[in-house]
Formats: sequence, C-alpha cells, structure tokens
Amino acid sequence: DFLNYIKAVEAAQGSALSNTAKARIFTVFSRLKAEIDYSKIAALYLAEGSNANAKKINAKSPGTKDLIFSSTGIDYASSGITFDGVNGSADTQVQTLNTAQPRAFCSASIISLGATNPGISVSFYNNPPRFYLVTSATTAAYSNYAASERTISFSSKTSGTFCINRFSDSEHTFSVDGSLSDTATAAVESSPTLQGNIVVGAFSLNNVLSDFKAAQYSSLILGDQGLTTAEIASLHSIQDQHRWAR
Repeated sequence: DFLNYIKAVEAAQGSALSNTAKARIFTVFSRLKAEIDYSKIAALYLAEGSNANAKKINAKSPGTKDLIFSSTGIDYASSGITFDGVNGSADTQVQTLNTAQPRAFCSASIISLGATNPGISVSFYNNPPRFYLVTSATTAAYSNYAASERTISFSSKTSGTFCINRFSDSEHTFSVDGSLSDTATAAVESSPTLQGNIVVGAFSLNNVLSDFKAAQYSSLILGDQGLTTAEIASLHSIQDQHRWAR
C-alpha cells in the first residue's frame, strides 16, 4: 500500500516526493498496520503532494474513493488541505456503514482552525449512521440541530486529532487527542435521517447553510467498523505524529 500510494502521488504531481515525505508516509502505514486492525480502515487521506490531484488520493486504495473537491474555496497548501469555511468542501465518497454491524469511525487531524472563532464540531446522522466532521462556530458543548442530527463541540481546541467512533449499537464516542477527559458520548436516535457520504469542510445541513469556519486538514481516516479504546489512542498518536512532521 505504501509504494502504491507513493507512486500515485508522484504521478499526480509530476515529480518525486522528498525522502522526508516518504519517511513520514511510511511511518503512518507501518504504525497503522502494527497498532490498529488495518482491515477496519475504509479510506485513508493523507493530503500529501503539491496539487489537488495528489491530495485527493485515497492512500489505502489509490483511484478508489478519492476525494471529490468543490470547485472553489480550497487552498492546497503543502502541509494539508485548507477550506475557506464558505464554499470549500471534500466528498469522501465513503458511507461508513457496515450493514451487518453498523459501527464506524471518522478521525480527522486538524493543523489549524484559524484565528476567528476557533473550535471544532463533530456531527453525525443515525439509523443508519452517517458521520460528518466539520469545523463550526458552534460554542455549545452539546446541541441538537434536528431530530436526526446531533453535534458536540470542542470550542477550546484550535488544533488536534478529533475522532467520532461508534463502537456499540447504542452510543457514539467523541474523542480529542486520545484523552479520556476529552471524551463524551451521545445516545443513538431512531428517527429517520438524511443519507449521504462523509463530507469535510463547508456544506449544508438540512438544506440550511451553517456557519462553518475554515480549517486546515492534515489527514482524514475513515472506517466501517468501530475502534476499541486502545485503537482510538493509537489513531490519535499516529495522526498527530504525521501532522507534527509536516
């Protein structure tokens, strides 16, 4: 997987990656395979490379479920992908649903949320689960936007790795930086829900454009099976290490 991803990124950007970048990427793959059940990962977006074609690649399976970027509102910085909080978004083409056992996770490493109204909000739709991880101006610790959608905000955070995890059939776990003190749970609702892929960046919730803010993503990892507590801690460590190395 490592070599396939390196080749895909270099072909997309038309030049070779540096040895530093290759070492950074190799560490991600080696640690994921050693510390986490790698089969749980459905898509791995490391946002490496110098242009949109390189940064969209799904590192686990290049050419399959690559990101679909909006036509405007994105800066493809060398250290990640930055959304403007207005038009910028990326569709992962992934629906984190295992129909036999509907448990899933979505973990994003954020380099910076910017200076204006920092904070991050993680949202999810239930029955079946559809997860969204977005930056938001929401300041409430926990709020209910609609019968089928809930959001929990970590308004004191300006960067870090944020994870939504559904390990049991009855609740979601939200984790920041692998710390139990930053973990919260929310009960699963049974009301009808919107259908769709995981999207990051600005987008419309229930056809109402919410006040999502700009953020720079370093990596995004999605899966169709729930993570154990130990796996969440490892995932935070792996994504943080990748973010700090950029």
